[in-house]
Amino acid sequence: MIPSHRFYPLAFIKYFSSNYPPVKVFPPGQAGERDLGCAKTNRNAIFKKVSIYLSKKFRRTYFEWPFLALALKYEGIDLYVLKAVFNAVSNLVVKKIIEAEPTGQYSRRIWFLYEWLMDIRLDIPCLKTGNYIDVLDEKLQYPGPSENSPRHRVRNNLPGVRDFCPLIRKTEKLEAYIAARLDKISEDALTPVRKDILMRAAAFLLVKDSRASFAIEGESPPQNRLQRWVQAIGQVGRNDLTKDELLRLQILVIENERFVKFGWCQQGGFVGEHDREYGTPIPDHISARWQDVETLIDGLIETNNKLTRSDFDPVLAATIMAFGFVIIHPFVDGNGRIHRYLVHHVLTKKGFTKKGLIFPVSVAILERISEYREVLEDYSRPRLELIEWKPTRDNNVEVLNETIDLYRYFDAT
Repeated sequence: MIPSHRFYPLAFIKYFSSNYPPVKVFPPGQAGERDLGCAKTNRNAIFKKVSIYLSKKFRRTYFEWPFLALALKYEGIDLYVLKAVFNAVSNLVVKKIIEAEPTGQYSRRIWFLYEWLMDIRLDIPCLKTGNYIDVLDEKLQYPGPSENSPRHRVRNNLPGVRDFCPLIRKTEKLEAYIAARLDKISEDALTPVRKDILMRAAAFLLVKDSRASFAIEGESPPQNRLQRWVQAIGQVGRNDLTKDELLRLQILVIENERFVKFGWCQQGGFVGEHDREYGTPIPDHISARWQDVETLIDGLIETNNKLTRSDFDPVLAATIMAFGFVIIHPFVDGNGRIHRYLVHHVLTKKGFTKKGLIFPVSVAILERISEYREVLEDYSRPRLELIEWKPTRDNNVEVLNETIDLYRYFDAT
């Protein structure tokens, strides 16, 4: 049995990534296809728990299309699950499904997503007629800027690119925050304040937030190092986000290369502890494979550029960028502080905050540090179940399986 929406993909993928790909997927307590029609009236029960049946007889030849169509209709898109499904079935199976109903809205969406995720082109002629439909249902998930795909007659409104595309589900809480226009409330409150007083307050917040960002990592930096980081935070939004800019920020954070090597990781990494007796790793989070880091960062930067130029909500964009970065964990050290820097950077670039002014994000996190860590662990802990690793001689971790999709396709809600 598989738990509800949030953890359902994890158990689902365990089966798909095994030597015996799942081939039949039925709602619990149901005998088969004839019962799938009840999903329209009992969809909550169906999507909260799912039974997966494995059968060599159907391996790579049978694909429960009605179930997948219903998932798209009621649950939205989970790119991680879809990619694993596509890896587990033959492209001939997908081709037959699409050819059976080439103009159907769910067929077209699956067709586009298959070619987009797998980076291949199926031997199917391009559609010539038909209204365009959205790939992402904006009633269920937050869409990005839209781009027509004439081949499939769909509008690609995914908020990211193939190498980095987290998704956010629409919730009443998020909708209420967006409707509150917190940026407008802040602007209205600051407009009457004298400029000299505002500048002094901004300088105070910069120092306080920078000090808090180091404190979150358990550090108390010397004054000169703190001032360099204060200056960097004060200049957020001036430079575009590039790989060189991220490397520059790491140097500002770390300062000294005697103990930490600058640049992208060239070996495995993890966040956690070591066994007191044997020194073996006890990870709470395992970084992306070092071989995948630059691909993921390229995708993150491309997604950032895409969202910055669009009307995508600034806070949601900052969440995707900042949490995407820290989940990838591309550096040996400095990831946490740059992760929080990216919140300021995106909010400034998107005009949510004015240049030179910041919301004291790190101060707020430090005051609620337990909740902050719970959020990070909530994303990391389930992923550990899907990562095969072994300890190295120097008590680091070496990842043994392909894990890149864990870091580029995740639910950022």
